[in-house]
Amino acid sequence: MPARMGQYSKKSLLVSAMPNVLKVLPLAILLALGTSAGAATAPTTKPVTTTKPTAPAKPTGLAKAAPAPTGEHAKTGAARTAKAGTVAVPAKGRTTPSTATSRTASAAKAAPARTTVARASRPVAKTAAPKPLYRPATGGHGDGAVDVESGAALVVDSAGQVIYSKNPDEVLPIASITKLMTALVVLDAGLPLDETITITEDDKDHLRNTHSRLQVGSQLTRRELLHVALMSSENRAAAALGRTHPAGRAAFVQLMNAKARLLGMRSTQFADSTGLDGNNVSTARDLVKLAHAASAHPLIREFTTTAESEVEPGTRRTPMLYRNSNRLVRGGNWDIQLSKTGYLNEAGRCLVMQAEVAGRPLVFVFLSGPGRLTPMGDANRIRVWLENGSRTG
Repeated sequence: MPARMGQYSKKSLLVSAMPNVLKVLPLAILLALGTSAGAATAPTTKPVTTTKPTAPAKPTGLAKAAPAPTGEHAKTGAARTAKAGTVAVPAKGRTTPSTATSRTASAAKAAPARTTVARASRPVAKTAAPKPLYRPATGGHGDGAVDVESGAALVVDSAGQVIYSKNPDEVLPIASITKLMTALVVLDAGLPLDETITITEDDKDHLRNTHSRLQVGSQLTRRELLHVALMSSENRAAAALGRTHPAGRAAFVQLMNAKARLLGMRSTQFADSTGLDGNNVSTARDLVKLAHAASAHPLIREFTTTAESEVEPGTRRTPMLYRNSNRLVRGGNWDIQLSKTGYLNEAGRCLVMQAEVAGRPLVFVFLSGPGRLTPMGDANRIRVWLENGSRTG
């Protein structure tokens, strides 16, 4: 009997102790979880900084005073400390575990902030490529007999005698003077001039995005395209002429360069049929040869010297009026047999012209003109000089 009472007493003791165990057990679990979580989050290495890494604060022992920061670092450190919510600790004195924990937590919070500041610096923005600028001819003052403003100029008579010269061999962009060679290659191919050609998306200027009055879908004959390309320097017309060549556009440009070699234009290079590409280059001396070759074709002479003309592209109810880009042709005071103007930012104002002055047929070439009317003004000055008596008689 006493043995049974001893068993009952042991059980009653266990039962009476259970509530206390159940009360302590959750607290023990929470403490264990908190300890493991603290160990996982506590930094085991030095905090990441954008400047020199500093040693982490020791959790126990005497706290040593860190060297006072200066300049921008002092301001930044103070601001970061304020944001982290830390309390300044005296230089001497024993730190408590809670203070050490707050320091460690504030260091862990400050590290990402420092890294973020370092990454906040923006890369230098890339600037757009500048447009090609006007490139004047270098040096040279001409023959001194007349003031010519174009960077390069050459005037010769039908016998090849030089009347005026200024930088005649400098290689320069020639812009739409290129269209004279385009016309030569088209006519040399013997293609039907009455064939209807439709302007397509491929004829648009995607290099400089220049405007054209010929809309996509316009239909003109090859003769009409040749006419407005030479008279008014219509770029889409010149592009369509090159595109519709049986050999294709790339081969057309090769034919242009082959023709230049055949004419002895050794310093000339063509890159497209319109002249919009700045790599269409030549010299005043070479362009005299091109003018002689172009003037041998009656159709080129006619189209380049027409004051104005109308075409019906089929995309509008009324015809479109085109005018000659050379105002000397429109003025009627000159006897002009051949004319072609050109302009690009890097080429300046250009003019190739064949005209009779003082009873003499002359070829005028002006390149790299700084002003819109510079080539026409230079031509007028040379004309007056010749008509009033020059040293070449």
